[in-house]
Amino acid sequence: MGHASKFVMDHEIPDNQIQGCDIIFRREHYGEPGTTEHHKNAILATTPLTEKFSVPRHKVISWDSGRQEGDQVNFQHIQKQVVGVLHRVTDAKHHAVAMDFGEITNLPHLNRRALAAGKPLREIWDDSETNIFDAWDKFNLDEIKLFQLCINKWFSAENRTASSWLQIFVFKSSTDSLRTAVAKKYDKLDKTCKGGLTYLYLTLCAMFQMNKDVKQAMLNFLELFKKQGLARYTNGENVEQASEELIGVCHRLDAVNALTDEHVVDICTGMGICQNDRFRGIFKLLAQKADIGESNLLPECAPSDSPLDQIEAILDLACDKYDALSTANKWNVSAKGGRNTMAGAFTGKLKCWNCDKEGCNVSKCDQPKNQAKIDKNKKAFMENKKKKSEDKTKSNPGTNVGSGGGDYQRKKWSAGMLEQNGVLMVNCKVCGPNLSHTTGFHKEWNRNRANFTLPDTHPYVKARALVAGTQTPPTCPPAPAPTTAPAPAPSANPDTLTFSRRDLEAKITRAERNSTDPNASAMASMMREMLLN
Repeated sequence: MGHASKFVMDHEIPDNQIQGCDIIFRREHYGEPGTTEHHKNAILATTPLTEKFSVPRHKVISWDSGRQEGDQVNFQHIQKQVVGVLHRVTDAKHHAVAMDFGEITNLPHLNRRALAAGKPLREIWDDSETNIFDAWDKFNLDEIKLFQLCINKWFSAENRTASSWLQIFVFKSSTDSLRTAVAKKYDKLDKTCKGGLTYLYLTLCAMFQMNKDVKQAMLNFLELFKKQGLARYTNGENVEQASEELIGVCHRLDAVNALTDEHVVDICTGMGICQNDRFRGIFKLLAQKADIGESNLLPECAPSDSPLDQIEAILDLACDKYDALSTANKWNVSAKGGRNTMAGAFTGKLKCWNCDKEGCNVSKCDQPKNQAKIDKNKKAFMENKKKKSEDKTKSNPGTNVGSGGGDYQRKKWSAGMLEQNGVLMVNCKVCGPNLSHTTGFHKEWNRNRANFTLPDTHPYVKARALVAGTQTPPTCPPAPAPTTAPAPAPSANPDTLTFSRRDLEAKITRAERNSTDPNASAMASMMREMLLN
């Protein structure tokens, strides 16, 4: 018989029953009020969420007066708050579907002409359905009150029970502060308009309600992502985190008709700002196609798709590519400030010292620990690391190679010399790195800056000649004899810039965050080390 024995139905299941397969507890099984069965079912239907609804401490938006407008810190609370709200709302929606609350949470839109004409309540609604959990901010309180009135006066006993249980479920799933905020408005409603729907709507609005400032902050967040892209996510350019934040923000903007085709371009552009060449190429191409108005960005996108539909498809693609590249160990973007210390750091292949598998490490390895093998591989790694450093030092005389294996290295020379970004410089304790003098010659330089030169015998003069490829160092005129003229006051010195430590740190941080250069973090760290530490 094979699989044929599984086909036991004489007639196929209707489509409407298949669509309701997520329902695990149907209305017709609620039981008679007052019975033990009904009481037990009420306990099941009103079991609260593990993580409760909560009212935002700062009403979603949190401004930092110490930062300039446009800094990520001004808007990071927005996307995180939106994502947090949507997680809780999604959990609540799943519970409502499972408990068969659909007929009171799937709302039609009000036909205002029919309402003005005095039509019966059953005739003032269109045939559309919008789930309140998906787009509560597309409705106003008057519409919700009117639909709740219809539930209370005209719906079945099972739906009225569902309304009551929904209210209890939301109440139990809310924190005390949120309950207090909702009660201020709910308690003022007429009793004919009270019930699960109005209580849920007021709760969702108290958790997150769109206003002008919130809308602008979310738009600014999308603009910020366009400029800084994945590079601003310091935990390894995490596409999953970026996608989660973006989809949350976009859903809320779409609910108030504030999402446009330009935002599709912005998100493709931001996804292209990353270190992975393959990923960057894909989304730069998509950004170009979106910018010229192509409607078929992806095979699953249709010309009639809304900006939100296109963004969801783009983010799905981004997460799939990110997952594939990460699984293949080709998304080697370390967290900010981190270094790769695994055995394959110099070869590009990450291998576990215990099992020799790529992508594994000793701390997470599920194979039995072979300490002798671990010690042997660790020793080999350290020797390989030392040899690499020595080889690099030999190929770059005078270089002090860092131990992290990163691309950026700062060369150090004797006599207070150092090389930064390919430029050989000399250090002065008063002025810092410069091209003219060391600490010992600071006073002479300060007396006659325009004509000062270091002696021919100074190591810096010889080193510059060596770097320039000359056989003999250039001849420098002797240093002028000291004069008795007083040095100009620091405030009158046209070659000296004065910053407070706080202002300099703010400038470095701002440059780091606003730059689209993937090497910005390394440069900023160098500047902090050189100027502030």
